[in-house]
This record gives sequence, C-alpha cells and structure tokens, in this order.
Amino acid sequence: HPYSKGLLNSLPSLTKNNRLIPISGNVPDPSKPPKGCAFQPRCPDALLKCSDQIPRFSELNQFEKGRFSACFLY
Repeated sequence: HPYSKGLLNSLPSLTKNNRLIPISGNVPDPSKPPKGCAFQPRCPDALLKCSDQIPRFSELNQFEKGRFSACFLY
C-alpha cells in the first residue's frame, strides 16, 4: 500500500545511515477532506478514480488471504 510504504520509508534506523524519505505534500485539513481517497493528494501511485471515489475494504481488495487494503491498486 502506498501510504504504508511512505510511513516505512520515513522511519529512522539505528543501524543504517540512510536519509529519511518524507511523505510529500501536506496533511489535508480534517474539516475539508479531499474528495475520494484521503491519501490521494499525497500518493505517488494515485489513479484517476482515486480523486473522486473512496476505496473500500472488499473481496476485490484482498491482496493476500485474510489481508485487505482500502486501495484501488490492490
């Protein structure tokens, strides 16, 4: 999931000297959430439908047995 990848890339490491990779953009104003997927404005893999449809957990979003994602990529 793009948001999970972004979070993992932004974590510091005690064993590596890698630079942190921040999630681009700004957190949306909670009083004015974006239409569609809440992460879409900051997602490097956003699809056109992400800007006007909200992904839901469903059998269509099962990427592994028992694991679901509310993302159109999976």
